[in-house]
Amino acid sequence: MQKQNDGQHVGILRRDLRFARYHLWFITASALDIVMTAVVLSIGGREANPVADFVISRFGMHGALAFKFTLAVLVIVFCEIIGQADDRKGRFVARTAICVPASAAALGYLLIIQNAGIEFPAW
Repeated sequence: MQKQNDGQHVGILRRDLRFARYHLWFITASALDIVMTAVVLSIGGREANPVADFVISRFGMHGALAFKFTLAVLVIVFCEIIGQADDRKGRFVARTAICVPASAAALGYLLIIQNAGIEFPAW
C-alpha cells in the first residue's frame, strides 16, 4: 500500500485506476465477445474456449456472464498491480488484454457472416 500525504493508506480500490481508458476498451471488447458468443451459440455454433464451454454447458449464459465478469475484474486488478510496480509493463498488459476478447468477438462476427451465407470479396 502507498501512503498519501495525510498519512492514510491508499490501496487499489481507493485511488484512480492507472489504465482506466484501456480498461474501458477491455470491458467493451469483453461485452462484445459475450454478445457474439450468444449469437454464435444461437445459430448452432459452439464455444471454442473449453473452460467457457464447460461453464456455458453447466450454468448457461448467466454463468457465462458471471465467468466473463469475474475474468474482467481479475484482469483489471492484475494490470493495476503490475502497473504499480512498472508502469510500462502494466500498460503493455492492459493493451494486450484488449486484444484477446476483441479477437474472439471478431472471429464470432466472421462466423456469423459465414453462417448467413455472405461471401467475402476476393482481394
